[in-house]
Amino acid sequence: MGETMTEEKVETVLVIDDDPTILNVIRMILETNSYRVQEALSGEGGFTAAKEVRPDAILLDIMMPDLDGFELCRRLKLDEECRDIPVIFVTAKTAPEHLRKGLSLGASGFVTKPFTVRKLVGEVAAAIDAARKKEQSTP
Repeated sequence: MGETMTEEKVETVLVIDDDPTILNVIRMILETNSYRVQEALSGEGGFTAAKEVRPDAILLDIMMPDLDGFELCRRLKLDEECRDIPVIFVTAKTAPEHLRKGLSLGASGFVTKPFTVRKLVGEVAAAIDAARKKEQSTP
């Protein structure tokens, strides 16, 4: 009787992809799984949105016309406000050198296109959980 209900925080995921169809598919998947979704259609727009929104995770396409995902990830990891936000690449690029490059830039993971709902949601949940644990263990 004396218990109070605590409101659980809804995690926000910023999805950065220049393909509106992919954005819509990812939005539907994430919203169905209780995530709040913010979107950006370009690398530059994604950088601005990341600084404004401060999402719990970022899903990032590698191939974009203005600023590719690798360069955007590099910029995010150099930025004081954004460096701890987990970045997950969502890409059709699966060559080992792309995976190595993304991880060397600080990416938390990769989801290859075409992806399954389970893989996408699992990567997002794991990245947010790992970031929370890291934050809690940092003095």
